[in-house]
Amino acid sequence: NRPAGLAMAISRGGKPLAFVFHDHPQDVEAPDLLSIVDLDPNRDKNVTDATIVATLAVGQARVEGHNGHHSLDLDAERRRAMVANPGDGTLAVLSLSDWQIEQQFKVGGSPSSLVCVGGRQEAD
Repeated sequence: NRPAGLAMAISRGGKPLAFVFHDHPQDVEAPDLLSIVDLDPNRDKNVTDATIVATLAVGQARVEGHNGHHSLDLDAERRRAMVANPGDGTLAVLSLSDWQIEQQFKVGGSPSSLVCVGGRQEAD
C-alpha cells in the first residue's frame, strides 16, 4: 500500500490541506486509505511542521495501470470533500470539520473523476 494520489485544497477556515490516497493494484490485499495532512498547522507559512490529522478507510480503488485511482474535490463552501471510489462504485462525503465520512452513495460504474460546482442558495 503506497501513496498514489494527491489533491491539495484550502478549507473554508483557510487551512491548506493535502489529501493523499493510498491505492494499490487489485491483486494486493490491503485497505484503501486516505491521509489528510494539515500543511501549516501553526499558520507561519512554513510547511516543515505539516501534520497528518487523519487517516481513514475509503471505498475501493480499481487500479489498472494509470487508471482507476480515487478522486477528490471540495464542495463550493469548502466544508466537505467528495471522494470517488471507482472499485466499489460509490461516492463518499467527507466532513472537513471532523474528518468523518458523513454519507456514502452507491452510483454504480467506476466513478473516477469529480467536479463539484454550485453552492447553497440563500433567500434574498
